[in-house]
Amino acid sequence: MGTTVAYGGEMSKVHYLLYTINLVVGCFGISIILPFIILFGIDRLSVSEDLSILFLFTIPAFIGFILFPVSWYLFSHKHQLQDVGIVKRIDKATVTICALSFGIIVYTCFHIQYVPWIMLVHFAVIGLGEELVFRGILLHRLQKVMDNWLAVLISAAVFAFVFHSGQPFLDNVSYRLILGVVFGLIFLHTKNIWGVACIHFAYNFFITYQL
Repeated sequence: MGTTVAYGGEMSKVHYLLYTINLVVGCFGISIILPFIILFGIDRLSVSEDLSILFLFTIPAFIGFILFPVSWYLFSHKHQLQDVGIVKRIDKATVTICALSFGIIVYTCFHIQYVPWIMLVHFAVIGLGEELVFRGILLHRLQKVMDNWLAVLISAAVFAFVFHSGQPFLDNVSYRLILGVVFGLIFLHTKNIWGVACIHFAYNFFITYQL
């Protein structure tokens, strides 16, 4: 594979990777800073735990991981939404994955006394947002300048060890790294974000309320 990629002309691989890192860091930065800003505008003692999650985690994740990158791609003449897997066509593999994910969510809801709708929204946002950043942006751009397997491993490692750096190392190695690889392979196979976002959503919801 060549050492340059097409991006508004010839760009060196180093510049291309730096651009990718800056874009991902921008998503992280927004989602990290926003909760502190929101804290100044709400009284945590006067809102429920579910609403606190919505204000301090769901909304920042939506803005940082979904609204920001989607807007970036929409208003950039150099990018298209299909580059991050936001496509209209849905293949059989994606339909199967989405159906399986829906089944997992329904199964989980049947086995808990209270269906927390805010948490459903939260996990849906987290699933789509994390997949947009780690698979739609990071993996998609890495595979342009390196072997697919290496791109999958790097994006999975960032997902496991950087994004979840506050979690136990063994947990990150034993299942988050593996999940990152699986999600990456699904994304490469289907070439759209919907299936992998659905299974990520279902996984998060299931392990939270069934384990």
